[in-house]
Amino acid sequence: MKKIAVIVLLTGLFSITSLAQVPVKWNVGSGRIESVFKSAKNIKSTSFDGYYVGAGAEIALPVSYLSVFASANWDYKNFKSPAAVEFKAHYLRIPVQIKYTFGLGKVLEVYVAAGPSFNIGLFGSDFTALNNLIYTMPITPEVTNKDIFGDNGMKRFFVQGGISAGVIALSHYELRVGYEYGLSDASNLPYCDANRVHALTFGVGYWF
Repeated sequence: MKKIAVIVLLTGLFSITSLAQVPVKWNVGSGRIESVFKSAKNIKSTSFDGYYVGAGAEIALPVSYLSVFASANWDYKNFKSPAAVEFKAHYLRIPVQIKYTFGLGKVLEVYVAAGPSFNIGLFGSDFTALNNLIYTMPITPEVTNKDIFGDNGMKRFFVQGGISAGVIALSHYELRVGYEYGLSDASNLPYCDANRVHALTFGVGYWF
């Protein structure tokens, strides 16, 4: 039993030492989000606009040109639909991507990356003016200002699959573009049967 404990302890120490030797690069970034909220029934295509700020880390893999990049981003999204429904939402978005980077001379690096993004609803409020664009029967417009997350609102958690590409100049200055495809429903709205968010992002970043 003591031998097993010693082996486990030595294995753990070796793993920690190995991780400590793995080079880690740190990044901060910000940009714009252009999203589409799609439903198969009433709301065919509804746009969001917004922005994000965040920070991340990149860890090299034991394969040439490959690394893992993960970041934590604060997303602000302003939703407006043709049915006069509006809300503002704040999310924590955590993309985890496998990244392939190659150099173009000594000045530029180009990369492509892919992986899932995990979205966690933080808080938000809505302004709603309901009308017969949503419901088959005309109703009196209703104005609300409340938390948008719940059984009849947006979900607290949804997943997207993303791809991205970018250029890094002088090892520090980054321009990037990305697209994220909704893999799970983002809302519990009763009048929508498919509620997935697809997003196009444009951003800048700085690598330390």
